[in-house]
Amino acid sequence: MISYLKGTVADITKGSNRVILTLEVNQIGYEIQILPRVTGQLPPTGEIAQIFTHQQVKEDQIVLYGFGSAAERDLFRQLTSVSGVGAQLAIALLDTLGLHDLVQAIVGGNT
Repeated sequence: MISYLKGTVADITKGSNRVILTLEVNQIGYEIQILPRVTGQLPPTGEIAQIFTHQQVKEDQIVLYGFGSAAERDLFRQLTSVSGVGAQLAIALLDTLGLHDLVQAIVGGNT
């Protein structure tokens, strides 16, 4: 498992519902799907960044998800372990509410 990657920001591509960060680490470019709000925390292209990661392996694809902190990554893992909550829903929840507010909503039972 890849816990985190530290390397040079090579590119950020914003799609219709996904943001892909290309992070160059030791001359290898990793495509990492990140939370849209994490783009505001990243340094400019060519600068060094550290991204905490979660690798998801499916039958037809391997996806590397990236987070600004280990706590966000860990909450993502807990959310995706819940039946009916996939990676895209977990990312949307984290991006919309943020770590603190999402934890408070879960603890308080606020649907």
